[in-house]
Amino acid sequence: AASPAPMARRAAPAASPAPPPRRTQAGAASRRGRAGGADAAAPGKARGARAGGGGATTGGGFDLRPYLAHLGARAGSKRPGLPVRVLLLEAEQVRKAAQAHRATLEALPGFAPRYLRDLPGLIEHLAEAEQAWGSQRYAKARGSRGALRKEAEGLRSAIRNAGRYLLRRDAGAQAELARIAEGGGLADLVQDLDDLADFVEAHAGAFAFDRRLPKDTPRRARELAAELRATDRDDGGAIRARNLAAAALEFVLAEVRAAARYLFADAPRKLAPFLGRYETLRKQRLRARRKAEGGRATTTARA
Repeated sequence: AASPAPMARRAAPAASPAPPPRRTQAGAASRRGRAGGADAAAPGKARGARAGGGGATTGGGFDLRPYLAHLGARAGSKRPGLPVRVLLLEAEQVRKAAQAHRATLEALPGFAPRYLRDLPGLIEHLAEAEQAWGSQRYAKARGSRGALRKEAEGLRSAIRNAGRYLLRRDAGAQAELARIAEGGGLADLVQDLDDLADFVEAHAGAFAFDRRLPKDTPRRARELAAELRATDRDDGGAIRARNLAAAALEFVLAEVRAAARYLFADAPRKLAPFLGRYETLRKQRLRARRKAEGGRATTTARA
């Protein structure tokens, strides 16, 4: 899977890899519920191996590559069909139900045994990916990026103000400074910092008189640009990893449920644990609302 496109015209310095997410209680529960020996046999497990791309194909030690061909090109940008907490609960319910009928399910033609072997790992992987995404959103809400952006915007303004005065008799420098438009978006800020770093280097003699700027202004401007790029790229990687993990789990759940519907078409009690209550209840509420709205429309028409 391709990495997210860079925000600025220049190539960004490589960002440091993010630390692996902590294990969650949901993940621990899924590990405790595994059948003995299934973990080692699962083709989806790739312990210690990670692919590049910010978790696009692997993450938390779980390899999603066997499922990518089934997910579609836009799986990384599509939100899960259910709230993640509901998806995890339903997946754990299906896992428990499938254990009681494992041999029968795996004997069905066209049913891949790896689906049941991988299910605990897929549940754990999604729980960890969701936690990593949530941690990034929390950090952003706490203003970790806000402080960085405030410093970057302050440095941009300081360089522009200094350049207007120190190079006021240099028409070419003023034209170059005017070309570096001060946009309001994050991409504009990143590009302005890179351009202003080059500008200060090109006029180092003039800027040497301004003691209010950082000692090495070009270096600091480029550092801020790189850090802002990295925060945006990390956000994209985290949400893409979460979406891919959810899509893979939803695919396996659909396969297991299809097999269960075939096996237990005449045994509703055995089939019930495989079916998702959330979607059923949502459809029931939708039908009830439509029926109520239809009744009100009929009453109004008669009146």
